[in-house]
Amino acid sequence: MTLDMKLQSARVNVYNNENGNSYTVVKHDDLWICDCESFKFCIEPKSCKHIERVTGMLWEIIPDNEE
Repeated sequence: MTLDMKLQSARVNVYNNENGNSYTVVKHDDLWICDCESFKFCIEPKSCKHIERVTGMLWEIIPDNEE
């Protein structure tokens, strides 16, 4: 039996031990958003290292079958 899973929404807090900064990464449907400065000034495709870190960890748990 196989199960198809899709992550529809998520909210993850990312904490940087080196500088003490904390960022929030949010997913709603197919849109990922981060409240860091890099994301705000990023040109398409919108992303940042915090989103990449969160999605990388999530896809180890839930394979990305949407591709």
